[in-house]
Amino acid sequence: MLGRPSTSDGPARVFRLRVGSVRIVPVSAPADVLPGEVAPVLPYFAAVGVGVADVDVARDLVKGNGIATHDLPEGYFVSAADAHGAAVVFRQA
Repeated sequence: MLGRPSTSDGPARVFRLRVGSVRIVPVSAPADVLPGEVAPVLPYFAAVGVGVADVDVARDLVKGNGIATHDLPEGYFVSAADAHGAAVVFRQA
């Protein structure tokens, strides 16, 4: 579908694009990728990733607006419930 090979990253299959990437996670593993998140239906667009210049500054801005954040090995995320649909993952660009 994407016209390119994928690589593994834990339970996810990652398709690198010219700009960004697409990660497909099996139904058995969403909690491994976004702890605490539950897919309301399948298939489900679970998250969007954002590359930021400074993860700590971005986190302070999000938390300063009263939004909870959740740790990830390479950054953090805002839950789908708080983001009104899909989780938002923040990583260092």
